[in-house]
Formats: sequence, C-alpha cells, structure tokens
Amino acid sequence: MSTAGRILSTAAAPSRLQVALSVLANEARALFGALLQPGKVLTEVDQMGKLLLAANALDERDPVRAKLLRRRASTIGLN
Repeated sequence: MSTAGRILSTAAAPSRLQVALSVLANEARALFGALLQPGKVLTEVDQMGKLLLAANALDERDPVRAKLLRRRASTIGLN
C-alpha cells in the first residue's frame, strides 16, 4: 500500500480520542436529557421495577417469560 493510501485509510477510521469524545458527548446528552425531564426518568424506573417484580414472580412457573420481562426491563430508557 502506498503512503497516500495509508494516510487516507487511517484518516477515515476514527481515532481512539474521537471515539472517546463521541461517547462522552452521548453520555452528556443523556445526562442533560434526564435533568430536563426528571418525570420521564422516574416513570421509566418505576416501569423497570414493575417488570422485574413480575419476572421474579414468574421465575419458577415460566422462566422463559421471566427472561423476556427482564430483557424488556433492561432496554427501557435506551431509545
């Protein structure tokens, strides 16, 4: 590969610093969103708690359904 090809290929790939800054920016955006809408966060936490309680109650009788409820609880707030 030529020198120009290496420079162009490394320039296209994000550096570790760029990735870290992007992650930091996403975390800051999520924090500010939570601070601006505390009611939404509380509602999501309450919903997660209810799903986990239901999953715990179903563990013995229906473990597949319990696993599904836990998976649903783990994805609340990610969208």
